[in-house]
Amino acid sequence: DPRKSAFISASICVLAIALIWFNWQTAVVPLLANAHINGAQSLMEQKRCEEAFALMDKAFQVKQGSLRSYTGLSYAEMILQCREQNPALRVQLAQKGRDILNETLRTRPSHIRGWIALGGFTNSILENELATTHDSSRIAQLTQEAMAAFQQALTLGPKRQEVYVEWSKVFLVLKDYEGARQKARECLDIDQKLGACWWQLARAEISLGNTKNGSAALQTAEAKGYGTKTEQALLQLANAYLVTEDYE
Repeated sequence: DPRKSAFISASICVLAIALIWFNWQTAVVPLLANAHINGAQSLMEQKRCEEAFALMDKAFQVKQGSLRSYTGLSYAEMILQCREQNPALRVQLAQKGRDILNETLRTRPSHIRGWIALGGFTNSILENELATTHDSSRIAQLTQEAMAAFQQALTLGPKRQEVYVEWSKVFLVLKDYEGARQKARECLDIDQKLGACWWQLARAEISLGNTKNGSAALQTAEAKGYGTKTEQALLQLANAYLVTEDYE
């Protein structure tokens, strides 16, 4: 029967196309995505961040839920590592990282590092907003988002000191130095070995005008291995002393 033969032939063609598509999605697409991620990682290690981001943009086009989440988290980590090399693009990269994580964390809500990074990216945008447009509603929204991200990270990892270190930076940006000091102390309550906790305490104490306590915390931070002589650290310290002068 010609009709039956045509139907069978058409069915076989449809099935073949479906199998090709299935294999493409389940085998080829993941391989391509991983190749892009590995290539981007290599470029990032060579400090070729723009080229790395171009590859990650291709990798992030994948639609599969678990693979897209993995790609998004990998992309956010690369942005974290690359943004210090591109201070002029800090806010732009923070916005990109925030957008990626806002999507990714909906499918990977248990990823602590993702929530910490989201809080950090949002804080960078908040800092820029405070320095430029002064849009009160936007500032309130960003503050709430940053606080919520760190609260979620804390819920998932209550002993994760990095949460307190990064959270204290939000309070510093908001000029809530008491809040920053509290978070730094909570960080030290977990373990006093981490120099970053002492550094945040030093910034808060100095900003509050407690220069003696601040200097002691600063010395401890350095003794614990925190890099207090970097350009960024020296700038943060200078800003803290400027705040002290305002208090006086």
